[in-house]
Amino acid sequence: MAHFYFPTDGMVSLVAVLEDGGSIEVAAIGREGVVGAALANGTGNAPMTAIVQVAGNASRIEAGKFHDAARESATFRKIVAHHNEALIAQIIRTVACNGKHVLEARLCRWLLMVHDRVNGETLNLTQEFLGQMLGAQRTSVNLAARKLQDARLVTYNRGRITIVDRAGLEEAACECYAIGRKHFDRLMSLRNTE
Repeated sequence: MAHFYFPTDGMVSLVAVLEDGGSIEVAAIGREGVVGAALANGTGNAPMTAIVQVAGNASRIEAGKFHDAARESATFRKIVAHHNEALIAQIIRTVACNGKHVLEARLCRWLLMVHDRVNGETLNLTQEFLGQMLGAQRTSVNLAARKLQDARLVTYNRGRITIVDRAGLEEAACECYAIGRKHFDRLMSLRNTE
């Protein structure tokens, strides 16, 4: 990676791509993090693909300058370490969630994660894209989204999902969202105490 990116709005999905062309999201990064930081001490070769999922703005820094800043600043290293720990925890939680929970609950978790990282209630996402992110068939995603709409948690219409009842969405999500959010909030709060 030649550059690291700091989204200021929008969201980037980290996606595992399979040999058959299939893909599944393993983590999401928004204004709270940096795309590429998990590779800061590695070889620079990413084991996943970064996809801009929700368009927005970002600042970028050359990889060499990022490494220089990490060498020169203990505070910067701690912030990056906390972000990386939160990212690894998110990846672990996502893998467990995708393996154990029903699609409807996973979709709720995923929508909440996106909502945490972007401005606004409406997300422009196609069924096909949602299927890729959740590792599910487009038709299955359509059924799950319709259930959420019938429960009046979201409105859903051809590539647009609007969250209308966030509290209800949190109730319908599996425990992975609350656990992941609590862990993430704890790590990010350390930025202010060190």
